[in-house]
Amino acid sequence: MERASVGNRIAHKDRFAIFVSGFGRGAIEIIKDHAEGRILPTLGLILSTNPESQALEWAKQHGIPTAVVLRKGKKRRSYETEVVHVLRENTIDYVFLAGYAPIVGQTLLTGYPDRILNVHPSLLPAFKGIHAIDQAMEYGVKVTGVTVHVVNESIDSGRIIGQEAVRIEPGETFEDLDRKIFEKGMALTRDCINAYFTSQWLCLPGTECRGKT
Repeated sequence: MERASVGNRIAHKDRFAIFVSGFGRGAIEIIKDHAEGRILPTLGLILSTNPESQALEWAKQHGIPTAVVLRKGKKRRSYETEVVHVLRENTIDYVFLAGYAPIVGQTLLTGYPDRILNVHPSLLPAFKGIHAIDQAMEYGVKVTGVTVHVVNESIDSGRIIGQEAVRIEPGETFEDLDRKIFEKGMALTRDCINAYFTSQWLCLPGTECRGKT
């Protein structure tokens, strides 16, 4: 995919949140890109199901609001009602899932229809679900990759916004491949956020421009 330089970020009315559940390495890179002016929309919230996520600390250091909403012990509808309330409080328009563990349910999908993107470490529709990199290595494919897609009712099945291929070289370890996919994925994430999380849907190179709905 051709890369476009955004340059100095101009204040943009569209606001997005990042959802995380783990350490938050992807979210941290997005925070860095936002701080350096490579992200067009405003990063308005980091929401985590994990109070120990390092993304929360990075967000605080950069003046980005944070929220911890625990998932454990709550029914999905109750949990997502709480999440939607937090998003509304922070005037969030879009959501990007960056290592977010809970399956997105109807309450969140209804609150943010076609406004949630996820990054997945495979060339969807291949290797859906968890352990996608392991799946690719065990299957013996020569090429895998990373996909950003719209989140819908089915796991890793929403409309594809962008993809990048990654070749699996002989003798590569999981760590080698994970690093390559992560690096490709961060560049793709930046492009997709800038294209999709704005008032007007901008076509990404090599994709069909059909609008958000």
